[in-house]
Amino acid sequence: MTKLTTKSHSEEGSTEYIVLSYRQDRHGNVRKTKLGRGFLGRNGTNINVSLEAAPLTNQDGECWITLVPYDPNFSEKYE
Repeated sequence: MTKLTTKSHSEEGSTEYIVLSYRQDRHGNVRKTKLGRGFLGRNGTNINVSLEAAPLTNQDGECWITLVPYDPNFSEKYE
């Protein structure tokens, strides 16, 4: 997985998120995939999302993504 290399929006005064997809594999294990990043828009009410990858659907055809607070140690925590 790629670490975020751009300057954190948190350092610029707004909140930044990591966009994750959680999916259960055929063995019942939950797999987490980093899809991109999200951050508060300039108006402070919208969350903008930039995807580097597209999420896969689960066995029911649903596609779920989750925003977690930005963490520079993301790889160590979520892998």
